[in-house]
Amino acid sequence: MPSMVISPEVVFTVLDDGEAVLLNLTNKRYYSLNPTGTRIWQLLAEGCSPEEIATRLCEEYDTTLAQAQAAVEELLSHLTAEHLIVQSPNGDP
Repeated sequence: MPSMVISPEVVFTVLDDGEAVLLNLTNKRYYSLNPTGTRIWQLLAEGCSPEEIATRLCEEYDTTLAQAQAAVEELLSHLTAEHLIVQSPNGDP
């Protein structure tokens, strides 16, 4: 998957329970992330690649690398489809 970054048209906040709420300012739609999705979002915001995110999830959660990679790929695919993340200019994170 190419390098992806958070769209400048998205704002988010983390709730007390570890979940996050995202707002796409372009279409005024709200989205929610569970705690694991929130962690993936945070790592993406830090500039981590999908591979780095999956590795970090393995360190932080009881999961295999294959499971983490599948979860990251699935979430990033959904976020891309909703225009919440976009391809980084020039492929840079």
